[in-house]
Amino acid sequence: MFFRKSSSFFDGTGGGATEARVPAAYARQVPWVPGIGDIFADFSADSTFGRFEFHDWAKDQWTVLFGHPQANSAVCATEIAEFAAAQDDFDRRNVRLLGVTQSDIQTESAWIADIEGTFDVSVVFPVVADEGGKLARLMGMFHPNSVRPLPVRKTFILDETMRIRAIFEYPNAIGRSTHEILRVIDGM
Repeated sequence: MFFRKSSSFFDGTGGGATEARVPAAYARQVPWVPGIGDIFADFSADSTFGRFEFHDWAKDQWTVLFGHPQANSAVCATEIAEFAAAQDDFDRRNVRLLGVTQSDIQTESAWIADIEGTFDVSVVFPVVADEGGKLARLMGMFHPNSVRPLPVRKTFILDETMRIRAIFEYPNAIGRSTHEILRVIDGM
């Protein structure tokens, strides 16, 4: 059967004639994915600023953590440049920026240097190397039934206690808006 009831959606408390069906493949148990209200996991990784300990770096400040599918793509480059151009806006709000990209540190460092030259910006926030995609998986950036191996673009807004306050997801071809992210931060 293609569609079936999922026990995660139906606990018997709703009653009535309302019923929903999900594709059978989606109705299985899935691993934990960070959600609004959760404490974001701590991690260590190499970054464009050296070895990186996330909670130590982010404590006591709000953080925008954004994941990219890969280095050296046009959409990812314009996003990094847009975040760099808006750095003063984030600083005024006491918000740190952190990128996560599926590439090795040498590729990331060269890519960031290229972005700085091409867009005439200074990237003063770290970008974490996630060559094997471990952080992308932790962040829930891969759909379990995806036919493409690239993760989606995902953004987390975290408060000073590492609690997730907002999450955005975008398809690979659509870039994020720093204006929208700042609007959401201002609303909190």
